[in-house]
Amino acid sequence: MIRRRLWKQVLAAMVLLLSLVLGLLILGYQHVTAINFGIYQNQRNRMVHHHMVGLLAKYYVHHGNSFIGVQSLLAPMSGLAPGPVEIISTHGHIVGGTTPPGPVLHAMRRHLPIQVGNHAVGQLVWSAAPHPEPLAIPVGFLSMMNHSLIMVTLIALIVAIILSYGMARSIVRPVETLTEAAQQIASGNRLESVNIARQDEIGALGDAFNQMVHHLQIQNRLRETLVDDVAHELRHPLTHIQGYLEAMLDDKIPLSKDHVTTLYHETQHLNRMVGDLHRLAQVQAGTMVLSQQWYALDAVVEQVITMLQPYASKTGGVQLEMEGARDWPKVYIDPVRTREILDNVVRNAIQHSRPGAWVLIRGTANDDCVQLQVQDFGEGIPLDAMPHIFSRFFRIDSARSRAKGGVGLGLAIAQHLVQRQGGNISVRSRIGQGSTFTLTFPRRTS
Repeated sequence: MIRRRLWKQVLAAMVLLLSLVLGLLILGYQHVTAINFGIYQNQRNRMVHHHMVGLLAKYYVHHGNSFIGVQSLLAPMSGLAPGPVEIISTHGHIVGGTTPPGPVLHAMRRHLPIQVGNHAVGQLVWSAAPHPEPLAIPVGFLSMMNHSLIMVTLIALIVAIILSYGMARSIVRPVETLTEAAQQIASGNRLESVNIARQDEIGALGDAFNQMVHHLQIQNRLRETLVDDVAHELRHPLTHIQGYLEAMLDDKIPLSKDHVTTLYHETQHLNRMVGDLHRLAQVQAGTMVLSQQWYALDAVVEQVITMLQPYASKTGGVQLEMEGARDWPKVYIDPVRTREILDNVVRNAIQHSRPGAWVLIRGTANDDCVQLQVQDFGEGIPLDAMPHIFSRFFRIDSARSRAKGGVGLGLAIAQHLVQRQGGNISVRSRIGQGSTFTLTFPRRTS
């Protein structure tokens, strides 16, 4: 109901605003018209008085330098004059006009000299009250003007209402579209973007809504993929455990230490997978708290080598070595999470190295960043696998990775943890020659 009334509210607001503007324009127009009409009347009166002075000067000359009988000249001019006028002689007597001859009225203050050549022969005087009333607009003219204003205002108001209705609908329609789409999302029906082809704030709102829908679609796909991946990854060890237990219950295999050890390794695999999934979910959701500080990466490398060398020796006699200088500049990192990153990358290198090979870790620094490179001399990564190397549960050789304890989450966790600290991770590889993973950490805190 509120949505349906919105366009009416917008239309009413526009019509009210337009009516107010038109009313103010009418009042202003009437006021300006009265002022301009008064100016026009004053200019016309001045021209009439000057014209009368010229006629009176000619009359004076043509009648032997006398104003005798001048009343006959003033009679036809009475309709032209804007008010009562008097002709004053040089002796100060009224010799003609619209009032009987007599003394000059004090209220008649305005005058123009009547000149013949360079000599004044009299004056034309007209009424000028000390506080004159404003010049009134003739009733006929005012009525015609008001009628025209009313007609123009009505036409303008009708056109404004039609245009306002269209504008109100154009503003409210995309809002209705967004509301309907948001209600569909809230009810869990579907995730669909909206088409709002506008280049204004409403268009920006539509773009933001579409971006939100796009992210929600991605999150839904990731969630569905994660559920499928977890179900797939759990199925193998659980099936393995279930098969062993059923065989033991049916007395098909003995309950020996070797079989219990196999089951124990499977439970370790499951426990490691659950822990990795939990960490990956924390990193992706942004809920993992980082304790960043200025720390030397070479110290992290030495700790990881010390921790993983026994595992590397047991896994095909792989040797770990740190190359290059040991005085790398400090970077702003979380040492614990960075050690976890390097642990995952180095473990991956150990698992894909040939027996007796080396895994080299070297560092370089410049003004902007410090880079760690982890190089192995294993079988390399196939070209078609490169885009998926940091994906969850991705393994080039699933059977081999499971045999070595891998769950396919280490590189995905490493990538997210590096990015959370403002860095990045990349890889280059050649089949038969090995792979090199490069970790880049910025030297700035921002």
